[in-house]
Amino acid sequence: MRYDRSDMKTPLIATCVAVALLLGAGCNPFAQTEEPPEQPQPSTSNPQPDLIEDDSFLDEAPIGSPISQDGWMTYNGAPGFRFQYPAPSDSTSTWNGTDRLTLDLEDRPLDKAWLELDVANSQEEEGMIDHCMHVGGASYVNQMIYLNGIALDECITSDSGAGNTYRTWRYATHQNDWLVVLTFVVQHPTNPRLDERCNDGTFTEAQCEEFDPSTADSLIQEIMQTFEWPVSQELVIRDEVIREDHSTYTIDIRYPVLLNASYADSFNRTIRKDMNDLTEAFKRIAEEPVITPPGPITLTLEPVHLYHEDGILNVLLTGSEYTGGAHPNALYQSYLFDGENRTLITLPEYLETRDELSMGEVVEAARQQLEAHEYLGDDKEWIRTGTEPKPENYGVVALNDQWLTVIFPPYQVGPYAAGPQEVEIPLVN
Repeated sequence: MRYDRSDMKTPLIATCVAVALLLGAGCNPFAQTEEPPEQPQPSTSNPQPDLIEDDSFLDEAPIGSPISQDGWMTYNGAPGFRFQYPAPSDSTSTWNGTDRLTLDLEDRPLDKAWLELDVANSQEEEGMIDHCMHVGGASYVNQMIYLNGIALDECITSDSGAGNTYRTWRYATHQNDWLVVLTFVVQHPTNPRLDERCNDGTFTEAQCEEFDPSTADSLIQEIMQTFEWPVSQELVIRDEVIREDHSTYTIDIRYPVLLNASYADSFNRTIRKDMNDLTEAFKRIAEEPVITPPGPITLTLEPVHLYHEDGILNVLLTGSEYTGGAHPNALYQSYLFDGENRTLITLPEYLETRDELSMGEVVEAARQQLEAHEYLGDDKEWIRTGTEPKPENYGVVALNDQWLTVIFPPYQVGPYAAGPQEVEIPLVN
């Protein structure tokens, strides 16, 4: 079972990913509203001993919590997906996914926000146009994100017309021959102070300020983080979050846990312990009585890749840590987990189980690609040292059934200014 695309040629760490998103008329999914169900807990049955013997930290400080919005409504789509959304302000109204759902933006009386949902099967989506195409002067961001183990194309655009500015967030995913697209739109006056209600005292000065996209983005992200689509009974994934916002530091971590795999307990304990250790180490830095930078220091981490095949689970999380200085430090957390043996494995150990590619071939391919790099080729010794066939040099990887992507963090094969480097190596000819 795979959660990523079969073609991994697009860089995983690129800021923008050019992905065609399809949108058009689709069938109306069966939907219903209900109170959010209780979050299922990972299975506690595990016939083999856990990898982590000392798990007392879990009792002392549970670090992750499932994303859920108490009091919100739940939309259940016929193909199997669901998400939560705020109940309409009119308690008598309902939404079945076939029309616009009005979203309330707190203290933004001049702005209108709504959600549109499109669902189409593989036959209906044929011939649909790319709905994230760069048109005219519209600005846009296009990238892939992962929520609850599901890969979604995220497209954010902004355009103006007839005295209004329109900002649009679109999220699309393909699963089981279905295309699901959630589109959020916010309409606001290009110059809100021209509205007479901003001049006669009806609205406050703050309510008449220019549109701040973070106001809507926060609500939209809360909705999208509840999006779930159990693709099969083989592997059901739910994100857990660690979020703390203090005067001196900010932590924002999101990571996947397994709900139903036979090795769920082992993997979940491993990743939870890592996230706990990372969080506690960062908080110790924040508590040190030293000169700190202006504003809070920050720690962020989120999943950007997930792949599962033949009992091997590959998860890659990326983010950053800023504790002062000229720039934040890139942060990577990569897992190759052998479900059958309930243990983490290295890339050399993984390649030993495959006939298509050897570790020596990976090293040679990495060196050839890096030496051809415009900013790295002059220092072949730096490249050679950073690509030696040691497990620690190949600790950040992303797999699918056709490609192996190795990521070398800044400084490993070249200067910081060159940035992290990706090497993509085919697993099949």
